[in-house]
Amino acid sequence: KIMRQSVDPGITVSKRSPIDVVVSQGVPKVIMPDVVGLSFEDAAAILDQYGLKYSREDRVDDGAPAGEIISQSSDPGTEVEKGTIVTLVVSLGPESVQVPNQVGQKAAAAEGKLRKLGLEVNLISVPSPPDQKDLVIHQDPQPGTTVPRGSSVTLHIGDGTVQEQPPPEETQPPPEETQPPGQTEPPSEEPQPAP
Repeated sequence: KIMRQSVDPGITVSKRSPIDVVVSQGVPKVIMPDVVGLSFEDAAAILDQYGLKYSREDRVDDGAPAGEIISQSSDPGTEVEKGTIVTLVVSLGPESVQVPNQVGQKAAAAEGKLRKLGLEVNLISVPSPPDQKDLVIHQDPQPGTTVPRGSSVTLHIGDGTVQEQPPPEETQPPPEETQPPGQTEPPSEEPQPAP
């Protein structure tokens, strides 16, 4: 496609007169990157760097964690024009999920992991010894339970306010009075019968 020319259209010129023209090479092209397996946010950032646009389609997928790209509309390695819209299919994760064991984990890490699985999280602060502060002490439902995506998991988080009491000192019972070996007890003073 001619973008510009040195002589305006409609002007008569003699034969063999030079006319300069600027020809478009078309829209710049790029090689489509492979974004399958990345998070949606990472894939979007890469497509932005390549000058590509994107749309999102969510789909339940038992084989991929929530938020991971499971397919893209343009094949990786193919040449596409800048500005091409790439549809990214993003996993919602499996339809139902198994609640992982979070007991003993830091509260923030446990919450993040559960949310990534598509679960809602309720945090409840409970009294605990200082060494359990900010750790998951108990969870409901129990680890290994299968629940629908979007279900709530309650995490009981230690607040570290319970001071440990030292064990009570052992008390020794008072020693019983015993006679040294070889000694006998004095005779009892029982009344003797009269003669």
